Amino acid sequence: MQYMAKYFKKYIASFDSKKPKGGMFIYGSFKIDSMVLAKEARFNFPMLVIKR
Repeated sequence: MQYMAKYFKKYIASFDSKKPKGGMFIYGSFKIDSMVLAKEARFNFPMLVIKR
């Protein structure tokens, strides 16, 4: 999960995280609404959206 946290920090400057003790979770937050990020990703990277 450190890779994902590093990726978020690189591309979303407002991302702040704490190093986990283990497991597969990222303990972090954004200074902007994450729903806005999800919507932008959906429209800018449609190949990442799983269609049902």
